[in-house]
Amino acid sequence: MANNILVINPGATSTKIAWFEDTKSVFEKNIMHSIEELAQYPGKAEQMVYRKDLIIKTLEEEGIDISTLTAVACRGGTFGGLVGGAYLVEDALIKRCMEPEQSHPSSWAAVIGKDIADQYGKKAYIYDAVGADETTRIAHFTGIKDLWRKNRTHTLNTRAVCKKAAADMGIKYQDGNFIAVHLGGGSSINVHSGGKIIDCIATEEGPMSTERSGSIMYTDLIPMCYSGEYTQREMTKKLIGGSGLKSHLGTNDMREVEKMIVGGDEYAAEVLEFWAYQIGKYVGLMATVVKGKVDKIVVTGGAAYSERLTKLIAERVDWIAPVQVIPGALEMEALATGIIAVLNGEEEAKIYGQN
Repeated sequence: MANNILVINPGATSTKIAWFEDTKSVFEKNIMHSIEELAQYPGKAEQMVYRKDLIIKTLEEEGIDISTLTAVACRGGTFGGLVGGAYLVEDALIKRCMEPEQSHPSSWAAVIGKDIADQYGKKAYIYDAVGADETTRIAHFTGIKDLWRKNRTHTLNTRAVCKKAAADMGIKYQDGNFIAVHLGGGSSINVHSGGKIIDCIATEEGPMSTERSGSIMYTDLIPMCYSGEYTQREMTKKLIGGSGLKSHLGTNDMREVEKMIVGGDEYAAEVLEFWAYQIGKYVGLMATVVKGKVDKIVVTGGAAYSERLTKLIAERVDWIAPVQVIPGALEMEALATGIIAVLNGEEEAKIYGQN
């Protein structure tokens, strides 16, 4: 009998859901929420109820019998104290998700998922949470004694694509060394070894992305912050949302950038080459973490649909290891297959605060 898995992945203005029969997706939908709709539910608890009701309504309209549910797979939140893999959604995890500072929608999935699972006497889990950190102690050091790196990366999608790359090579994920490059609104680069993400270049400290600045010399950045021209909020918005391709070319849409280049825009072509140049440098940096022993470099994320960009990246790094492009995101599949591994006894779900 198949495992029926409901997958819940909330974003700021959308809630992605899917229904899996074992590893086969039989239904997926991205439920969009307008600003006007969300404004009717200003509180976190109210918005969770609103989203839960929409999920149930959508499944019923699709003719899916929710009573056949085996488990709920939920996106994990941004808070710390997590490593990769599965966690059972129970009181300690719910308490952390409901803390006032946990305003990111990814933290709400566990609460919504448990409410639905409880109705049918089933369990809910999170998997490879946004805040998961498996990196080594030495990877947390900085040049300021009491300032430690927060090593956040695109854990869920990059682990999924590296597992796929390993399978394509005919090896186990745990037996290979991989560098994953996630390209999207935020870009991150990480290195996988022994089945763990042992170091990463976070969105804020590496190459620019479609709308973020990436690393900037602090001797240039500090004067901007104290110039009086920007408030803290305006400076944050400039670096996160108004930089990268958006700053250089006025758009964060790679399709528009491609059109510019095809139309003869030399500056657009130069900016794209610069982005690939930056990415290549940081891939090289990650290769040193495993002393150059890299089995494959995997390029993923929304911007990886650009063959022009991925070709430019590959030309700079394929001397390190073969490059495989897996565009988009495998998040829904990764959530479902991760929880199926728990149900099949292949992986044990952890308890928050006890890992």
